[in-house]
Order: sequence, then structure tokens, then C-alpha cells
Amino acid sequence: MLSGIDQEDFLEVRQKHLEVVSQHPLINAVLSGIQHGFVYADPSRDSFFVCTKSGFSLFSGPDTARFNQELLEFLLQNKDIPEYIHLYHPNSSFQNYLEANWPKYKVRRRAQFHNHHKELTYYYKDLLPAGFQIAVAQDVSFEQLEAAFGLNFGSRYWNSKEDFLANAVGACILNQDGAPAAICYSACVVDGIAEMDTLVLPEYRGRGS
Repeated sequence: MLSGIDQEDFLEVRQKHLEVVSQHPLINAVLSGIQHGFVYADPSRDSFFVCTKSGFSLFSGPDTARFNQELLEFLLQNKDIPEYIHLYHPNSSFQNYLEANWPKYKVRRRAQFHNHHKELTYYYKDLLPAGFQIAVAQDVSFEQLEAAFGLNFGSRYWNSKEDFLANAVGACILNQDGAPAAICYSACVVDGIAEMDTLVLPEYRGRGS
């Protein structure tokens, strides 16, 4: 069954499962050593489970009833990973097993977007309410971002405040007074692909911002 592996063995798991890992940037970031997380694998590295410190998780293993049972027991008994996790890409048999035995789970659906326009703000700035503007996330002070959104930018995904400021990409929508109203920022950037997180403050939702 699965057991924790040392960081020097992460790349072996990444290379062996690169096709699926590359589709999940947060998981790829952990296995690439870019961000902190928890990695477990069997001795052959055929089966693995990766969990980020924010709880986003991916597993790969045999599609069997026995593995499903062992995996659920492993997750429930593991005291290192976050108590609440998000499972990426579970196979149908494990999802059915969860539904029958442990309904407290969430399945994440993913979408990929490609911006082929040179101007980063493109036409979106024309859709903003009067007086609102777009700013690069790093052009707003870190303290102002944290006070407005409370997202723990330097620890939820990124390894530190400095890591976020140096490597994250994103943009804020600012209101008429220059205060943050919404943010879209990368939870990670790996192999040129970003995984994005967004938040609109409650008072601005439903207003086109």
C-alpha cells in the first residue's frame, strides 16, 4: 500500500505519471519541488497519492475494490494531510465507493483557457463598471490584498509572501476608490501553466465585476 516518500523520490513519481500529473498544475508543483505538499507511493511507484498543503489531491492506482477500500482507510487514518481535501480526477469506481461509504467529498472539474491576445486585459476592461479598473496583483500592496480577501496568499498555496510576490501571476479589479473588489491569481505556475483561483467580494457580486 501507500507510504510517504522522500522529496528526492518525487521526480520519479512525476516522470512515471507525467501524462496525468501535467494536467494538474498544483500536483505538478508539489512533485516538481516548487511548492510544499505530501506525497505517498507504493514501492513500485505504480500507485501514488499527492496532497497539497491546501488539500487539493490526486491519486492513481488499480481500479479494484480492494484498492478503493485501502485508499479510503489510508485517507481517513492519515493525520498529516489536511482534514478537508479536494480530489482531482477520481475514477468512477472510487467515486462510487465514496458515495456508498464516505459521502463527505468534493470532485473538482477542470477547464483550460488560452489567451491568444497580446494585451493582457484585452476587452475585459470595457466590461467593468464605471470608475473600476484592472491592476496587476503585485501592483497592489500585499497587506492590502490580504486585508481585503483574507486568502493567506503566502501560505495557502505559495511557500511564503516572497514566493507569492516573485512568482504568482494575477490581476485585481479595483473600485472607484482604488480598493480591491475582486482578484484572479495563480495558485501555482509550473511548466508555463498556471492554476488560477478567483474571488469577488460579496458586495460586488452580480454587478459585472
